[in-house]
Amino acid sequence: MLAPGGVLIVHVPVYFYDRSRSAPLDPGNDPWGRVRYFSARELIAQVVDAGFALLRAQPHLDYGAVACVAGKPA
Repeated sequence: MLAPGGVLIVHVPVYFYDRSRSAPLDPGNDPWGRVRYFSARELIAQVVDAGFALLRAQPHLDYGAVACVAGKPA
């Protein structure tokens, strides 16, 4: 839960920076589809689609991650 005017910070490992969708790691062994190679573009799109205002998205190419900072409108 985030109060109006609050800030969300998400830092996750990503495998794809240029693809629009994540990909399952092993679809045959993950029936829920939760173990995956994440896409930075998909994460950012999901944050915006959830109603947050994107403040900054910073890829960390040296160790394969993205930091996303977003605000909840007041």
